[in-house]
Amino acid sequence: MLGKLQIPLAVITAATFTVLAQAKEITATVESVDTEARTLTLDNGQTVQVAPGDAAIGYEGKQIRGQLNTGSKPPKLDFIWPADPQEEKVAAGINQLLHNDTVTRGRSAYRGVGDPIPDFALYNENGELVTAKSLRGKNLVMNFIFTRCAVPTMCPASIARMSRLQREAAEAGVANVEFVTFTFDPEFDTPGVLRLYGQTRGLNLDNYTLLTGDPDAIKDLMKQFAILTMESDDTINHTMATLIVNEHGNITYRKDGSRWSTQDFLERLQAMEEKE
Repeated sequence: MLGKLQIPLAVITAATFTVLAQAKEITATVESVDTEARTLTLDNGQTVQVAPGDAAIGYEGKQIRGQLNTGSKPPKLDFIWPADPQEEKVAAGINQLLHNDTVTRGRSAYRGVGDPIPDFALYNENGELVTAKSLRGKNLVMNFIFTRCAVPTMCPASIARMSRLQREAAEAGVANVEFVTFTFDPEFDTPGVLRLYGQTRGLNLDNYTLLTGDPDAIKDLMKQFAILTMESDDTINHTMATLIVNEHGNITYRKDGSRWSTQDFLERLQAMEEKE
């Protein structure tokens, strides 16, 4: 089933053009963080304003990349991403293998029940690099969303079910489970955006991972998990699916759409944990 994601159209004004003209990409190391003031002090001595999610991550002592708007006072740093050269090299290598695998599989790229999930390298809501292999050892419940999705019966409904299942699993004593949400809007959904989204949606980030990163890698994952999108005017139509992956990285269950039973998923997770 295709649902609609409403994306507000940008209003282009003279002021907007001025801001865009004054924005430039910079790479810097974060010297210190003031979470209350939501500012980062960079290694060049400059203090910049950041969004709440980015301030919560902090990135202290880490290298970051972002769009600096010098036209605002204080200067504002937007679209912040981790920029550690070694991590970027590792991620590029893993995601190149993912792409090669997707191309090689062609029309058979789809991975269904019984298949292993492919390896990938993406960033979580803390700006940390996560791979499929690093998630091994835990049973996973996975889905795909846009944080800007405005259709109540689509992404918000799916995330609400994930949150409810997370609570129910904790109450039932299901311990060996990680909830994983991929965004398919990485150009907007930076780690900081995902961090704030998770907090405002009431997710317990102790065992919930929100992933974003290389747009090409995410496109390859969407092909392999058969998540379809289609742009139309100011909306994006998209399919949805929620999957269970066992501790060995194999898909054991898939439910398409945003309406699924948390009790059904809980019972499956309990049965998997009893077998371990």
